[in-house]
Amino acid sequence: MPVKRRLSKARAAFCFEDWEHYLGTGYDLFGDLRRAGVTESYEPPPEDLAQAAWHALGARVIAEHGPDAWGVTVFGAPAGRG
Repeated sequence: MPVKRRLSKARAAFCFEDWEHYLGTGYDLFGDLRRAGVTESYEPPPEDLAQAAWHALGARVIAEHGPDAWGVTVFGAPAGRG
């Protein structure tokens, strides 16, 4: 019987390419987070992990997706932005 792979919830760095679509839209449409090992399937990542990713990448997500990005409505303005 195969052993279930355990995913590390603690990530030292957040890759913009993995998190961009989820933080911009609220959906991991292309499975980027699953391929990066953040989630096991297409379910959303844990909220605390998503919030940490937002604070690390939010300014760049806003630059790409505009001020109406999903992360702004859920987590507020990222650190360093008004």
